[in-house]
Amino acid sequence: MSTQYKTIDPESQGSGKKESKAVLIKNLKDRVGEDKLKTLDSKQGDLDPETSNRVSGIVDFQDKNNISISESMYHCVTDAPDPLGLQLGWEGGIPRWKKRSTVQFAAFAEGYPTSDQALYAAQMLEKAAEEWNGLQPELGVDFKWVNDIDDAAFVLSYGGDAGSMLARAFFPNVEELSTVYVYKKAFEPGNVNFMKDVFVHELGHVLGLRHEHAPELEGDTVTLGERNRDSVMGYYRFPPKMQESDKKNTKAFYNIESGKYKGWPIKDFVPVN
Repeated sequence: MSTQYKTIDPESQGSGKKESKAVLIKNLKDRVGEDKLKTLDSKQGDLDPETSNRVSGIVDFQDKNNISISESMYHCVTDAPDPLGLQLGWEGGIPRWKKRSTVQFAAFAEGYPTSDQALYAAQMLEKAAEEWNGLQPELGVDFKWVNDIDDAAFVLSYGGDAGSMLARAFFPNVEELSTVYVYKKAFEPGNVNFMKDVFVHELGHVLGLRHEHAPELEGDTVTLGERNRDSVMGYYRFPPKMQESDKKNTKAFYNIESGKYKGWPIKDFVPVN
């Protein structure tokens, strides 16, 4: 491991984050029941015809009942620590994942209004992950859908009605299990068709990226590269789309080989898979 990087390894945190994660999940299962924590099979790509028709019917119905959505209506929240020119930084540091890491995720099967919505959301998150994975090998960090929350750094969960909020993510951290939430509004006409794009934005946060407008509205940020109003991390267009500048600058971000960037310490985290 290069001494140039400040790397936070879960095995060095107290008694070990992986051990405490196992305790956390056991306590959750004891508290809410194992059925509530059931996750979707990551190999459900080949659906039976009936299920496939129902899932695609979610989008077909919304296409027929589509309504326009104002760009200013796109909202997400990034938790700390649980949330281009790219905007980087959080609370005086710049979090990212250690190079050559795989950030694994699972998807809850329960808690959604319908099981079809759970499967649709999980598939859209996987497609968003594939878009970021397309930046390999230069990015050096990828995403993988796994079956069990015991093997996941984060889990996709339904968050119910959060008003105008579509989704919620987190920044790199050493928490035992982080969560990406998708909310009721993300399944509404004008939004559900673009859920994959929303998740591309959210996974940008998971990689350590701030909102493009963070300097004006959120503070505590530093810019890498030239700013781009059309960045996938911006609110200026809906649906958010990954730009060439996003690809270029995110690769550059993960290839900074010093302990600091513009005076801000870089904190490299190892995902607690």
